[in-house]
Amino acid sequence: MLAGFVAPIDRIADLGSLTGARHAASVRAPRRPVFPNGAPNAWAVVDADTGRVIASTGARQPLPPASLSKVLTALVAVDAMRPDTPVPVSHRAAGAPASRIGMKAGQTWSTEDALRAMLLVSANDAALALAEKAGGPRGLAGFQERLAILAKRLGLADKPVLRDPAGLDDQNAVAGGNKVSARDLAIVARAALAQPRITAIVGVQQYKLRLPDGTSRQLINHNKLLRTYPGLLGLKTGFTKKAGGCLLTVARRNGRTMIAVVLATSDIYGNSRALLDFGFATRTRDEPRADALPKVPVSTPPAAARKSSTSTTKGAGRGPGAGGRKAPPTRGAGTSGSRAPRPPAPPPVTMPPVRGNRRV
Repeated sequence: MLAGFVAPIDRIADLGSLTGARHAASVRAPRRPVFPNGAPNAWAVVDADTGRVIASTGARQPLPPASLSKVLTALVAVDAMRPDTPVPVSHRAAGAPASRIGMKAGQTWSTEDALRAMLLVSANDAALALAEKAGGPRGLAGFQERLAILAKRLGLADKPVLRDPAGLDDQNAVAGGNKVSARDLAIVARAALAQPRITAIVGVQQYKLRLPDGTSRQLINHNKLLRTYPGLLGLKTGFTKKAGGCLLTVARRNGRTMIAVVLATSDIYGNSRALLDFGFATRTRDEPRADALPKVPVSTPPAAARKSSTSTTKGAGRGPGAGGRKAPPTRGAGTSGSRAPRPPAPPPVTMPPVRGNRRV
């Protein structure tokens, strides 16, 4: 695996007469990342703290994102369900094409275990089961409604097509599959950073999962950069023949957090390294101001948890104390355009309640 690197100094004036001080002053910051094995079709590197897009190419064009779609599915799931919410496995979910965790029709999984299977080993059966549960009585149709609400709430601006919870884009895809731009995926990554339930999963290299039948399985995170790139916080790999190689990564170094998105590339790791390195090499004061991502909306707990919290608060008669206080913003998600504390966000869009119980 080739490490990413940044562009060399592009110009030094008057080489023969420069003193050491003048030489240092003439060194310019790198202007563009250099990809070791050719550039992806679309890519972006974003400062997650300021929200500024540091550099990009083709980042506003919606493309098939393969399993990067599963980060969106995870956001819908954590918004709709508590960690212990039971997730029933339908025949459709159990019959999902590979990659699979091996769910069986009639089983019941916890939401958190299904999330682990989906985010660590890209299990398509887990993605479908989570989507069907999150969609309530309307199943996948209800899930797609939630996706549309989430896209609007996050500020996805490049006309995303959001239909398939697993990111399939062949004959097995739901309604033809998804298309999302690299910039919109960076917005999704920032929202995921603000969800501790997601960051707790994507940042681990392996996890021993206990299955409903009593057996155990060791899950190895597909994201190889977790083992080779210092400061990597994780996120998601993806691949289909149509989408090519895709990778969404987040890393933290010296108090700064960078997001890298690569779509349609044969070198997801080398190109992502190059983008992250370039982002960290760009000083905050040198970041372009032309484009900044929207602010991350304040998240709300699942409807069932909100109801329980409200009942507890009323019973205690304490008003908005420990039981009703909003959680502080997660560090690392940041706000656009400034490192100052995040101002109050507008009221979040209320999600519909949940009733009742290929390799990508």
